Amino acid sequence: MTQDTKTIGFIAVILVLIFAIAFLLAQKGGVNLQQQECNELKNGSTALAFYTVGVVSPQGVTILDTNVEEEAVKSRIYNPFSVYKPSNITVGSGTIEGVSEAMIGMKKGEEKIFAVPPQKAYGEIDQRLREVVANSDLAKLGIESLAVNMQVTTQNGNARVVSFNETHALLDYNPALAGQTLVYKVKVLDFKC
Repeated sequence: MTQDTKTIGFIAVILVLIFAIAFLLAQKGGVNLQQQECNELKNGSTALAFYTVGVVSPQGVTILDTNVEEEAVKSRIYNPFSVYKPSNITVGSGTIEGVSEAMIGMKKGEEKIFAVPPQKAYGEIDQRLREVVANSDLAKLGIESLAVNMQVTTQNGNARVVSFNETHALLDYNPALAGQTLVYKVKVLDFKC
């Protein structure tokens, strides 16, 4: 046997011993290689939480959505077909940016009320996403009568009727909550890091 072969064999034996010791320690609870202790929400955590969200208006806050049945009844948005129970919210993934930022650092059992400005929610209103359309063009699409806030579908996509008169309509293709400050109330019941 050459010196190189002996060295490689010695290194292999040492590596096997290191892995065996690490495995035994993990089995006895001395070292947990797969789970880190975490006592507050961080980016990537999944929280089980109750939430209520509203939009700020000159009249106050109008509740838009909630998974708390009592809040839905009180706010007059109760739907008997909805299931009111805590939701899983993954911080930083599929969640509005401002909501994720506000939830980071929350602990189990904590409740927090916070505002989310438009730039951290659905964005400001983009005037380029508004257009004036002739009512006759809408009629060609089968849209005969109009109402403010009515949802319509045109060749440019889904839009909301902002205003209209006898000849034209102002359509808005922005997200419905663009330009709005949102208010959230979140209670974290439990979470996984």
